[in-house]
Amino acid sequence: MGFAERKSLTNNNPYKEYAEANLLSGHPLDLVVALYEGAFDSARSARLCVAAGDIWGRTKAINKAIAILTELMVSLNVEKGGEIANNLKQLYSYMQRRLLEAHLKKQAEPIKEVEALLENLLDGWRQAAKKVVSAERESNNHAEGLQNLPPKNDQHHSDGATTGGLYNYWSEGSENQLSAAYSF
Repeated sequence: MGFAERKSLTNNNPYKEYAEANLLSGHPLDLVVALYEGAFDSARSARLCVAAGDIWGRTKAINKAIAILTELMVSLNVEKGGEIANNLKQLYSYMQRRLLEAHLKKQAEPIKEVEALLENLLDGWRQAAKKVVSAERESNNHAEGLQNLPPKNDQHHSDGATTGGLYNYWSEGSENQLSAAYSF
């Protein structure tokens, strides 16, 4: 019995499995957004634990936030992302240091700063994901629409020209409309 099989036998939470399957089969930007949400929620939880004096809860939440920031950091592609990837790497490192400082000094202020940074980043990634996914859906819908066009139903003429069916529509001055709607 492999690791995956053992894991599924011990993890009997169907809601968690469903959410995980949806996340892993979704758009990569959805995964990035989920990581930011996890880091933000963990930072908020750590701040609340500091206020409540819950040492164990604070430790667990800060460790989780740091682990998520580490995952975000190692996922960066510096070659493709260039300066932006380098800046994000530095920002993730800074947030990790602030969380460690908050844990060491038992202070909520550095955690609040990290929360604010994560909230701004999360908002930006949510907007980017929404735009990219929407654009991809629109592109896929157009491609599916073109694949579902009726057959040509050509008529061949003695002079070698071919007309008929849907293609008569395109030959009656609609090329300009098509080229304005598509970039090809």
